Amino acid sequence: MPLPPATSAPAPLPEDDAALVWRRCFLALAPDAPTCAALVQLRLPDAVQPVAPADLHLTLAFLGAITPAQGQALIQALPRLARSLPPLLGLGRASWPQPAAPRVAVARYEYPPVLQALLTDTHALLRKLGLPVEARPFQPHITLGRYRRRAVAQTDDSAINIALPAARFTALALYTSLHAGTVRTPRTSGAQAEDHTGATPHYRIVAQQPI
Repeated sequence: MPLPPATSAPAPLPEDDAALVWRRCFLALAPDAPTCAALVQLRLPDAVQPVAPADLHLTLAFLGAITPAQGQALIQALPRLARSLPPLLGLGRASWPQPAAPRVAVARYEYPPVLQALLTDTHALLRKLGLPVEARPFQPHITLGRYRRRAVAQTDDSAINIALPAARFTALALYTSLHAGTVRTPRTSGAQAEDHTGATPHYRIVAQQPI
């Protein structure tokens, strides 16, 4: 059996930033450039501040603060976890957690068996490493933007139920939040999308495994 391709990782962080990279981490699927470009073009309510195209991702597991040893173990496990995924069919747009008091605008996607298997294996790995596993039911989604404070969700069903293109993904990645400290290294990703939002990226890929 051939060995999986090597995990791709950005250049090492400056010494004063290295510890900060583990303060707010998550595992996610990185969408390809056409998917990012299509999502950036979606019409959002005026009260929503779009996320930067480079920040678009489908979260599998939020980890929070982890130790460097746990981080390295996750990086080493990426080739074993990663697998080819079919395009995920879009189910429409939604305002979460509830339309009356929205916080984020999201694109919702189907949850096929291959994605369920990936999540099951991810949870098993997290438990082995002593990391938290989300108790709430998993709902595949990509966050498109965040509502400004005191915003009220639009009730235009034609907008919320807008047809979404299928989402395709290029990598399984370990991300960190740039707001967890002062990490200065630019985020790198397998997908690039032209940024018309003016938004500043909030996340950086620590390591990724192509799928």
